[in-house]
Amino acid sequence: MRNLARALRIAGVVALGLSAGGAMAQEPMYERIGNWTVVQGPEFCTAPGGEPTAFPDGTMPPWSAVSLYMADPLSMEVRYSGDIAADAPLGMQEAQVLLMTAEGKTDYFLPKLIVAEQPGGGRQATAILDGEVLEALKRYDYFLLRAGTQMLPLALTPHRDDLLDAMQRCVERL
Repeated sequence: MRNLARALRIAGVVALGLSAGGAMAQEPMYERIGNWTVVQGPEFCTAPGGEPTAFPDGTMPPWSAVSLYMADPLSMEVRYSGDIAADAPLGMQEAQVLLMTAEGKTDYFLPKLIVAEQPGGGRQATAILDGEVLEALKRYDYFLLRAGTQMLPLALTPHRDDLLDAMQRCVERL
């Protein structure tokens, strides 16, 4: 009888632990927003932007892929990759970023930029946005990063608010 009571107590503790752990576990976030897909990893959130599409004037962006990356709510990285930034020095440096609204209002920032070689060729240019520039991003439709002599554009519209909100929600779940 004592063994049965002890076995029941142990089973109850194990069941309580499993139910508590099950209640706390949540599925990773995965949300599609226009061309973007916000995906929660174990320590960060990312939003690959998919294939580049032509600008209204028909020109194609110079990058082959772009993604947003966020590991905490106070900073975001915009990562471009492809045959880009050929004349930009490798490593960390000061970047030049121009933000613009659809109506033509502009703002200028100097965040950090990391340029790195990619395995298999090409380069990655990563702009690190925090503080004032991250807050400003929420009010602008277009993002233009200078990497060397090359300008790397990114249109955030028409899904800017939904995309930035989803990234924020995702990183809050980490």
